[in-house]
Amino acid sequence: MIIMISYNWILTVIALAVALAPLSISYRAGKPLTLLNKKMADQQARFVERAQNLLNNQKDLLVSKKYEFANGLYETRSRAWKQRR
Repeated sequence: MIIMISYNWILTVIALAVALAPLSISYRAGKPLTLLNKKMADQQARFVERAQNLLNNQKDLLVSKKYEFANGLYETRSRAWKQRR
């Protein structure tokens, strides 16, 4: 660094500015991106929760339909047995 400054201090300042530019840009852009990332993660969590609720309700619906079908079969069989007596 000392040798660079002794040769040409203007080029040293320019080189340091160019080298530090990506660091400063990423530092300034980091906070809004962090907030955006958190917002997106919250939206994804809500979507997954809604999808799980939908699938659970569909499973309950299928179970109730199977129960209704089995109950209907039982009633028809029991009527047949009652009529035989």
